[in-house]
Amino acid sequence: MWKCKCILVLVLVGISVSALAAESVEVTFWPRPNPLWVEYWQYMADRYMVTNPVINGKPVVVKIASMPTKPSSEAAIQMAIAGGTVATGSGNIVTGFGLMLAKDGHLVPLDELPGFWELMEQRAIADTIREKWVAPDGHVYTVPNFSNPKIYAWRIDILRELGYQHPPRSYSEVFELGRVLKARYPDKFLMVDDRTVDPTWWKRWGDFFPFYHAFIAAPFVTNNKLTVSDAMVVEVFEFFHGLFDNDLLLTAKAQDPFPTGLCVWTRINAWDPIKWRDKYPELVFGENYVLSPPVVPDWYPQDLPIHFFTDEKGIVIYANASEEERLAIWDFYRFVLGDPQNDLTYFETTGVLPSRGDITTNPILASAITPETFLWSYAVSVAIPSMAHPKFAEIQEALGAQGFIPALRGEKPSGRAWADAKAAIEDLLTD
Repeated sequence: MWKCKCILVLVLVGISVSALAAESVEVTFWPRPNPLWVEYWQYMADRYMVTNPVINGKPVVVKIASMPTKPSSEAAIQMAIAGGTVATGSGNIVTGFGLMLAKDGHLVPLDELPGFWELMEQRAIADTIREKWVAPDGHVYTVPNFSNPKIYAWRIDILRELGYQHPPRSYSEVFELGRVLKARYPDKFLMVDDRTVDPTWWKRWGDFFPFYHAFIAAPFVTNNKLTVSDAMVVEVFEFFHGLFDNDLLLTAKAQDPFPTGLCVWTRINAWDPIKWRDKYPELVFGENYVLSPPVVPDWYPQDLPIHFFTDEKGIVIYANASEEERLAIWDFYRFVLGDPQNDLTYFETTGVLPSRGDITTNPILASAITPETFLWSYAVSVAIPSMAHPKFAEIQEALGAQGFIPALRGEKPSGRAWADAKAAIEDLLTD
């Protein structure tokens, strides 16, 4: 009898839990596949649920799970959409990928959700959204939430040993520094970057595009047409070939080449200094390294600013979600994005400044602007975004495989390499 009663209680408890789950609105968010981002979004979800959010009389439950990455995050998202297992929403969506998903009907138009434009005005990015993030159908499918402008670090302590008080600005100054470095330290390099010979599409965000857009602000592709300067593309190809040919660029993989002093110049992400502080506490900003924009050709006027390039990324809601799920995750987004204190927490957790138009004027974010982060804050506000074209991945694959990499290695003359890549890209644009 006692055994029967226990079984009955367990059954009733199971029914009760199932009923509660059925009466809630459960949504899942995939943040950037990086522990720092997962930590931040989990913290936001916990804080949000403490407020007891309700949609249509039902409690909202937010689950955080790191975005799948195999074979790539973009491919994993597409497979999840096809299989019906995609999250309710996610971050880490670049402009071109967002446009591709929106064109295929896989994203929810965010501008149709309650309070959208008021939230954008509050974040001082409404004008930026209208200029850069509106899809061809007139809707907004992606809201930028962080920008990773390409900024470069220099081992100023080693440069000072060599007689330099500041990093080079021009190509010829780079090669002169390389000559002096090799004379003093034959085993060191200016730059160590194995990504420069990897044709994977997003690798070009770290080499070709930052250097091309440093002195060319016009888009690489406009609608379905290449809008590039052939001569300027070739000039960037030639610069990288010169680094490789003069043994100033090592394309083999190496462990922490910049902190260990194997190289004196590297592109860094905003979260790299956080890692360095833990692993290399002796590496101090201002004493051992400084930050600078990318270098430019010698002819580029001294009185013109050097531009920054960024792979700005945003958050979306997937069309697989039900109406209630869309409203629930949008309410969560509004909670996260509607409070500047959350943006400060974002910066303190990830090292990355959020996509806001008032970073330098908002008093809550004032503590985020330090000598070390000042260049980041400027770059975030003016950076040229990544390619806004649905075929961005194929275009950048062709650029790398047929143009940039063979030119860098000297397998083709730079002019020929660009001609081959250009033809392949134009074929993609006319399909």
